[in-house]
Amino acid sequence: MKNFKVFLKAKTEGAAEKFSAPARCFEEADGRTFVFAAEGGHFRIHVGKEPYLERTGELSYRFRLGNGRGNAVICTAYGDISVGVENVRFLQRMRGDSFFLKTNYVLFFPNFSQQHEITFFAKEVSPLQDI
Repeated sequence: MKNFKVFLKAKTEGAAEKFSAPARCFEEADGRTFVFAAEGGHFRIHVGKEPYLERTGELSYRFRLGNGRGNAVICTAYGDISVGVENVRFLQRMRGDSFFLKTNYVLFFPNFSQQHEITFFAKEVSPLQDI
């Protein structure tokens, strides 16, 4: 397990949020998983062969990233919402102690669709640095 500083920017039609946070990184056979807390949620972002974004908290979901289509469930205080997820564009880079992921995807709700963009960056920090 290593210490990282992560940056996450999420954009939807007409809204955006961004934040940075300290994170723990777990090496796995097919990539790396970054775990951190921010904006009232706990996040897991996996960079590698089967990338995904997971959030738990008041709003919970897990989206498979990368190219292609899939399904997901968004859990809210008011109930669960089934959505379709189509990844339109996906890019990830892993160089030394830096990781970058950017994806554009569309969520298909029962009566409408919404475009989203995620930009994620992680950089390893030494144990002596303030994370």
